[in-house]
Amino acid sequence: ENEVTIHDPDLAGAALQLHRASRQDEVGSEILSEALARVFLVALVRRYGQYDANATKGFDLEDYTAILTYIESRLERRITPKKMAEIIGVSEATFSRKFKERTGHSPMAFVKEARLKAALVHLHENDLTLGEIAIRCGFADQAQFSRVFKSAQGKTPSQYRKAIIK
Repeated sequence: ENEVTIHDPDLAGAALQLHRASRQDEVGSEILSEALARVFLVALVRRYGQYDANATKGFDLEDYTAILTYIESRLERRITPKKMAEIIGVSEATFSRKFKERTGHSPMAFVKEARLKAALVHLHENDLTLGEIAIRCGFADQAQFSRVFKSAQGKTPSQYRKAIIK
């Protein structure tokens, strides 16, 4: 069989992280693997992706990538659908509709998910306080972070962190 080899240190590093996370059998490893898989896929698409603009009905891969880049670079700041719409040059209503068609999530639900996934990565790194993680991931404070996290994960960030440290 023909094997394709691409020498890309960034993608190789991301693939190695994903591989390691997928082999872990501890609390939260599934979620971490999913987050790393998304990061890997976005990096892969950004570097090597091709797209058919007609297949995405007006919200193409370039638009999606621009929005992902914007969200990732501003997790600690306020993110609005209006600003995301401005980035790709459409109305807020059109953006929200097209974004939901493309991702299956409203823009703000997607942002919340991105913030939670970033928080999960930080919780595994264990070098930041919960307050620092909350601020870096765009939550107003540690209390809001804990409420949103518990709602999504079924346990508080501190309970989650204790479970993965064992």
